Amino acid sequence: MEGSLSSWYREAFERSERQEGRSALDEILGLEPEDGDGVPPRGAGVLLELKTGAIGSAPKKRRVSLTAEEPSGGGDSRESSADGLPLDWAGLPNPDRDRDRDDPRDEEARASRRRRLVAALERDQGEDTAHVPRGERRYPWISEEGRRDAALRRPSDPSYDPTTLHVPAEALRAMTAFCRQFWRLKSTRMDLVLFVRHGSFYNLFDVDCDVGLRVGLNLSGRRTPNMWKCGCNAGCFEHWSGRVLGLGLSVGRVEETREKGPDGILRRELVEVLTPGTAEGRLLCASQCAEGDAHGVCALDALAGRILVGEFRDDPEGTALSAACTAFSPSEVVLERGVVRPGAVAALRQSSRGAALTRLPEDPRREAASMCSGDLGSRREAAAEFTRRIGERYFRDGVQPGRRGASPSDLCLGKPLASAALACLVRYLEDLGIAADLLPCCQLEPLPAPGACPREMYLDARALRHLHLLEGSEGTEAGSLVHLLDGTASAAGGRLLREWVRRPLRRPGDIEGRLDAADHLAMKPKACQEYQRAISATPDFEGLLPKCLRALSAAAGQGVGRGERVTEPRAGWCVCAAPPGEGGPTQAQVAPVMRLLEGLATLVDAAAAFSERVGLAPQGAPDLIEWFPRAAASASRPLGRLLRLFSPSDFVDRAAPFAPAHGVSPAFDEAVAAAAEADAALGLSPDDPEVQARADECAARRGAALTSFLLEALAILSDSHAAFAELVRAAATSDVLAGFGARIRDLESRGGVFCRPTVLDDAHRDGNPALLLRGAWHPLLTLYLPPREVVRNDLDLGCGGGECESPHSSRNTTTSGTLVLTGPNMGGKSTLLRLSALCAVMAQLGCRAPCLEMAFTPFDRVFTRMGAEDMLVEGRSTFLVELQDAARALDHATRRSLVILDELGRGTSTHDGVAIAGGVLRYLHRNTRCLCLFATHYPSLCLPELGSGHMALDAEADEDDRVPTFLLRPGRAPRGSCGIALARRAGLPAQVLRRAAQISSANE
Repeated sequence: MEGSLSSWYREAFERSERQEGRSALDEILGLEPEDGDGVPPRGAGVLLELKTGAIGSAPKKRRVSLTAEEPSGGGDSRESSADGLPLDWAGLPNPDRDRDRDDPRDEEARASRRRRLVAALERDQGEDTAHVPRGERRYPWISEEGRRDAALRRPSDPSYDPTTLHVPAEALRAMTAFCRQFWRLKSTRMDLVLFVRHGSFYNLFDVDCDVGLRVGLNLSGRRTPNMWKCGCNAGCFEHWSGRVLGLGLSVGRVEETREKGPDGILRRELVEVLTPGTAEGRLLCASQCAEGDAHGVCALDALAGRILVGEFRDDPEGTALSAACTAFSPSEVVLERGVVRPGAVAALRQSSRGAALTRLPEDPRREAASMCSGDLGSRREAAAEFTRRIGERYFRDGVQPGRRGASPSDLCLGKPLASAALACLVRYLEDLGIAADLLPCCQLEPLPAPGACPREMYLDARALRHLHLLEGSEGTEAGSLVHLLDGTASAAGGRLLREWVRRPLRRPGDIEGRLDAADHLAMKPKACQEYQRAISATPDFEGLLPKCLRALSAAAGQGVGRGERVTEPRAGWCVCAAPPGEGGPTQAQVAPVMRLLEGLATLVDAAAAFSERVGLAPQGAPDLIEWFPRAAASASRPLGRLLRLFSPSDFVDRAAPFAPAHGVSPAFDEAVAAAAEADAALGLSPDDPEVQARADECAARRGAALTSFLLEALAILSDSHAAFAELVRAAATSDVLAGFGARIRDLESRGGVFCRPTVLDDAHRDGNPALLLRGAWHPLLTLYLPPREVVRNDLDLGCGGGECESPHSSRNTTTSGTLVLTGPNMGGKSTLLRLSALCAVMAQLGCRAPCLEMAFTPFDRVFTRMGAEDMLVEGRSTFLVELQDAARALDHATRRSLVILDELGRGTSTHDGVAIAGGVLRYLHRNTRCLCLFATHYPSLCLPELGSGHMALDAEADEDDRVPTFLLRPGRAPRGSCGIALARRAGLPAQVLRRAAQISSANE
């Protein structure tokens, strides 16, 4: 009935015309008539639940009070939204206001009141009959049935372009001048939410208004069938556009000019486009070979001024592509239709959680497509031509001072898929109109294939998710390893920690060095606290360093910023120069340089205090401890030169023109004095052409002197960019290591136990992998339990005593590298599997491990098959996902890998499940010979050649009341999986339990 509320009320009125006495509307509203005429008595009221909401958005129910008396206090009785802001119902009937006070029973007043009520209800359905000609409805060409793109293709057409809209010419002619102007612009950019400038406001219209209402803007005026609007003050554009970007949508800023168009209204132009990727600074593009599973990836880090480009072979599930996407963590993924197949799109969608996905229509030039299909020779020729062209256009030497890195031709030589991904990025930035501003500021760097670096452990997207390394079970950082270890005080430190977790170390020497440094800092807690307190207020240098290069270049009139827009950089990369004319660059434009210099000076001072309080590192680990003071010494000299050029007193008025302090630049001081003298002479003789020419010449000399000053600062900053970047990296490293100590001390104070892991050398073990854990406990459980209450277990894989021999209990020791784990449901098997992998990751991070003792050989990769998940959108069942995880381990695991498999084979029949699980288990044990923990409910898999363990039950409890102890014990589980006991705890009926027990006994 909600969908036809207006027609329902209209029918009620028609019925009331034919009824005597109490009308149908009064009956519907529950109004009791006085003397049978249907007029509500004074004081009567009714609450209506009206279905409201923007067209195209989820409806909301709002309660509106229609009462026959004024509200108490005489205040505004308009309905309020959830945030307390009033909504303008534009004439919602008020019985007291509408009643004819001279004759309250006047039929005409009663009818008028009813008409206004219907009008309000119809406005709620998008039909404002009070102000719209009868019969007018929603624009038919914007509805799903009537919508077409600019080429007149319907949405069902595979070539349909959703970024455009066909607006019939007759519809445009029937519109007002502004509506015609809006739809001519909007029809070409349906992918943008347009903020249209009207004086001191930005307004959102029609479908864009729906988005504005979603983020909290209020409806302005009445809800009409078309062109309803909401808006914000121009000074709040940053805030509201940021909210729209947070929804994964792109924003277009439309400004009004001072010129009027043919329609007699001010011209309006799209001057800026913000997307989630460009606004937040992280954008990823991908390509795929038409005949295989190879991928090309191009990742733009706009804040750091880097473009990473590479290509690599992959499996049909896109494992490497997912790993690259997860490691980069983009805020927007851009794909061109026809260049990436649906399977790769699904992999990117799964691994880029929360990122916006932008699909570009097929390129008529087929630039990227020509590099993905055809024979290898033609693809390489197309790639070479493309990289030559963009190299000349965007990456010429000297275009942007301070730019480093390889040229496109060198970086993409022989890599057509990498060139195709780069072509997708360039096309997207050109469509946004920011390629010329952004690309010259970036340096091109190679993107290594996932797992190709011999110095790092490879963790794919599944391992990161299954082990809760970056996100907890609820999809937030809470409950993750990053959350557990993050004791950093700076933005650079927090970012570096996430980089370490995604790519742990692999070489024993690197691991030992980081452990030595962390242990040394852990012994100086007070010095670390003072250091972190000192750097806590420093800015985010990763974005600020390249921002300052571009800001100085723009202020000097070079490189980026050759435009007429002037804004303070919003996202770190969008730097626009001051408009030409008097005044030159403002202090706000150059202010980032001062923030950078003050932050770097803080780091240099902190490095001196850090070195004095922490002292020299022990022999064998001088690099990480002494790196910070050494980097500070290298950066201090160029920093001192820049601090002599700029001072805080230069930036007291952000809107005022920038000028160096007196005495800093003699050439500028001389030019300023000459210009002042010429201006004084011009004031006395304003009509003298020679005096005017002299004043213009002096103004030009002043501008040239300022440009020379800024270029000098730019040259110093460009030459010292590497030294400053090294200082920031060294400071972040010390921050992360100091944070390790702080977090571990906190957990130890609450009963947790940590140890320094022993790194075993492969050469002394003939290449046999090993993992020894004594008293290990899962640290992520501290989100729910105090550390002292978490159960601790021993685990020994591949050691069997010998070099790993320990005075602690060794009852779970096995010389086999494989452990088959059985036991009751909810007994802790999955937790133990995750714990073993988590300890390995923490140890290879260079962090202490959560156990009494740990010894291990470094792992090159961790493979996981955990939990039950299907991917219905991709057409993959739970069992298929399990098999693909297992196949990934069989194909790529080496002797140096750690494999954890949880209940493989449970998604099919018991016979097939046991056969598949047994085949996988034997292959990993006999062929791969890696370390493997295999949890199962199939006791037949506990073979003599394999190690066996089980999660024990409480032996002292009654047979039917035994609960898991979460302790690991050797051998196969004596009582199986105890599924019936768990069913009893779950509340299944006794009759069902008895029958289940009989069947179970018969099958044993």
